[in-house]
Amino acid sequence: IKECLESLLQQDCNFEYEILAIDDCSTDGSLAVMQSLQSPRLKIIANKVNKGAAVSVTEALAQCKGEYLCRFDGDDKWPADFLRKTAAMLDAHREVDIVYGDVAFIDSEGRVTSSSNNINRREPHNPIIENEFVDILNEYYINAPTIMFRKAAFEKAFPLPGYLIEKRNFIDWHISLMVLHQGKAYYIHEPIAYYRLHPKNNHVTIIYDLNAEHVTRYVLNYFVPSNEQIPYWRKRKIFADNYFILAERYFGVQMFDDAKRTYKMIAQYYPPYMLKKEFLKHLVGSYLGTGGYNTIKKVLGRKTQLQNAHTAH
Repeated sequence: IKECLESLLQQDCNFEYEILAIDDCSTDGSLAVMQSLQSPRLKIIANKVNKGAAVSVTEALAQCKGEYLCRFDGDDKWPADFLRKTAAMLDAHREVDIVYGDVAFIDSEGRVTSSSNNINRREPHNPIIENEFVDILNEYYINAPTIMFRKAAFEKAFPLPGYLIEKRNFIDWHISLMVLHQGKAYYIHEPIAYYRLHPKNNHVTIIYDLNAEHVTRYVLNYFVPSNEQIPYWRKRKIFADNYFILAERYFGVQMFDDAKRTYKMIAQYYPPYMLKKEFLKHLVGSYLGTGGYNTIKKVLGRKTQLQNAHTAH
């Protein structure tokens, strides 16, 4: 949290900005660290009871004074030029409600593990301003610490649905969908923030407790079925694409029963998925388990090596 807040306080920009830091009843000494950072820009909100991200963000929004807004997690970082780069894009493009960009991944010690091409949303020759509502229904590829919202557009997402407040997850996806339902996004073709990957990431734990699946289903049902602008086949594919992401994650952490169940759902929503190599390989692998799947991989690997050797001769 110290590294995070210092990166926010050390922004190189020629305009005023404020930081609202929320301590949601932490038990690891985070509040003391936050209080040690003396700055007129920093306001600390210490919750008396644990409220979760959704409620905390809602309450903090009412206290924000700025025209632009970023929602930030306590384990990520900004480079010194983040605010200057993103605010300039909102200044220059009044039709844009969200600015985001590529991200660099760091580990628990702050070491860069992947410096670029981690979002890879658009090639440099493609438009930098788009309406991405349907695209982020397919997969929420926007990385949270890279986002700057126009505050007036951000407020359209509130009040948050009670279900998301209860589950305390996926609020960024829901907020971005609400904003981009009518608005446009500007993409910066370079890493503009650092996202920390570690075993205690929320995105890891919500796979194990199935929370990711429950909230995905809720968000999709909230936005997709009643949308008359999306063709029926595309609606089915949106559900299939999201369940494929979930199934691959279940498979990756060896939750094979959940993987099998989810792969079957994908086939029901959008049968063409059954023609995909990865779908069939991992569906079979989820029935075989780790040992059987690894055996098949070795056999197929030897077969490929023999074929390549034969072709070379």
